Amino acid sequence: MHKKLLLITLVGLAACNNPGGSSNLPQPLELHGTIQNWPAGKTGKLRLRWIQLLTGSGAYGEVITEPIITTTDGMFTRTLPTTGIETYLSSSSNDLGNCDATVIPNNLKTIIFYELLTSANGVEVGIVQESDIPPIDSTTSPPIGSNSIWYIYSDQIGNINATCDKNSPTYTYSYNINLQKGWNAVAYSHTVVGGHTYNAFTTGKPSSTKWYLQGNLNFDRL
Repeated sequence: MHKKLLLITLVGLAACNNPGGSSNLPQPLELHGTIQNWPAGKTGKLRLRWIQLLTGSGAYGEVITEPIITTTDGMFTRTLPTTGIETYLSSSSNDLGNCDATVIPNNLKTIIFYELLTSANGVEVGIVQESDIPPIDSTTSPPIGSNSIWYIYSDQIGNINATCDKNSPTYTYSYNINLQKGWNAVAYSHTVVGGHTYNAFTTGKPSSTKWYLQGNLNFDRL
């Protein structure tokens, strides 16, 4: 009787220490949609790419463990992974080292993902982005006044509050985001006031977004 009671107690304690079991682990995130300005009759490949946190200016690379998606009509489904991703994580404190930044905890690691559109032989054509307004030209910058969604992976619960301008008279990047462990949808706004460009990352995401191609688009490469 005492042994049975002890066993029940130990099982109960284990359940309390690991509520939900494996459900506490980060879950893969499935994205799907239709690229609105897809060129009719063209076939392209979508490749998952990652960039470091600070303004996307750090090193970047292709997540080679993810399958390359072929699309002929702009429709796609992508599952963002939660395994094998550690190789690509970058220290947020280091990424924001030139900024007025507070990163909690200090050892927080993150990456940002985006979809890169290429031709069948890997020539870059543009990037795929969720935005509330379509691009108005073929530049790499998002449309002025737009709100878009970026997906950030975090290795733990954390917070980033930072202002980055590198004494630039023309650009400011700011971050005010709360992150859960795993994938996080983060709002990104792009505004210009008096010739100064403001790029802000905030917690949450805008509504009514659609997928668009943007960048220095050259569909003849497809």
